[in-house]
Amino acid sequence: MLWSYRSSAALGGVTVPADWRKALAWLLLAGFLQATVLHFVAIRGAVPSLIFLVVATYAVRAGVPAAILFGIAGGVLEDALAGNTGAAWTVATTIDALAIALASRILFTDSLSIFVSIVVVAALVREALYWSAISLQGFPVGLGAHYVKLAVASALYTGLAALAVAWARWRFKS
Repeated sequence: MLWSYRSSAALGGVTVPADWRKALAWLLLAGFLQATVLHFVAIRGAVPSLIFLVVATYAVRAGVPAAILFGIAGGVLEDALAGNTGAAWTVATTIDALAIALASRILFTDSLSIFVSIVVVAALVREALYWSAISLQGFPVGLGAHYVKLAVASALYTGLAALAVAWARWRFKS
C-alpha cells in the first residue's frame, strides 16, 4: 500500500518515552518558566513557548495516543496560565501534537534540522489554530495583522529555543 506506515517504522518502533512522569515534570517546569521568566526575554512582544517545545519533543518520541494526551495537558496548562482564552490553546496544542506525532512516523526526526523545522512549522500552525479559535470567541479581527507578526516571531523564537536545547542536550549528554 502506498500510504502504509509499516515500511517507515518497525512494528512497535514508536513507543512512549521512558517515563511520562519525567516529561510531565519538564512540562511543569516549562510552565513555571513561561509564567515567570520568559517575559523578561521578549523581543517586541514575542516569546518562545517552552510549553509547546516540551509537547513537541514528547510528541516526536511518543505514539499518537500519548501525544494527544500530552498535547491536551500542555494546552490546558497554557490556557490556565493565560486565563482568558477559553480552550483555544488546548485545541491548538492538541491538534499540533497529533500532527507532529503523525509526521514523526514518516520523517527522520533524529536530524536536528528536521526537528527544528517541524517545531517552527508546527508553532506557526498552532498560532493559526489559536487565532482561529479565539476569533470565533469574538476577539477583534482587526488585530490579526499585529498577531501575524507576533506569531511568526514567536515561531522563529521557539525554533531557536529548540535549537539551543537540542545543542545543550548533545553537548552535555556525556
